[in-house]
Amino acid sequence: MVETANTDRGDLQVAETRSAAAIAGAVWATKIARARAMPPEEKLLAGARLFDRVQLRMMEGIRALYPTWSDQQIVVECRRRLAAVRVREERGIYTPVDPS
Repeated sequence: MVETANTDRGDLQVAETRSAAAIAGAVWATKIARARAMPPEEKLLAGARLFDRVQLRMMEGIRALYPTWSDQQIVVECRRRLAAVRVREERGIYTPVDPS
């Protein structure tokens, strides 16, 4: 009887996982369709808005880690982290060129 209960629970978890995956897939497909339908200028604005939201979330996280820091210290740390990410992501992309 215990095995049946575990099997039923396992089957339910599998079904819930499949259902959640189907919902996530549908949401993703909707987002992709909406993005493809956007005019180029809206896509550009959406990217800027997304960056602004991410930057605000980053500053909220920094404030949670360092609650005694001033707003200026938080902005400086946010910029430092963004610069570090940029350096890491751009490593090897650009090569120095001798202008002469």
